[in-house]
Amino acid sequence: MKKSKFTDQQIAFALQQAEAGMPVEEVYRKMGISQATYFRWKKFNGGLMPSEVQKPRHLVEENTRLIVPMIERFMATDRGFAKARRTRLVAPHE
Repeated sequence: MKKSKFTDQQIAFALQQAEAGMPVEEVYRKMGISQATYFRWKKFNGGLMPSEVQKPRHLVEENTRLIVPMIERFMATDRGFAKARRTRLVAPHE
């Protein structure tokens, strides 16, 4: 996925301006983005403040870092694999 040229704080600031009453057309014209990009940002970031935007991304990275080794250990045992199939963590090979 292509990296955005705007930081999370810039995106949150643009969304806050629109919420504060600035016309949406003016916000995306000043930012130099398309209307579709603005509404995609709005859908993804919702009403988050600039400081709150970093938290979900940080939590996703931390969860991935913690969960992946646990799943690898769990799947390393035959019993763990059988249990995973019963709980539908792993799709059966048909």
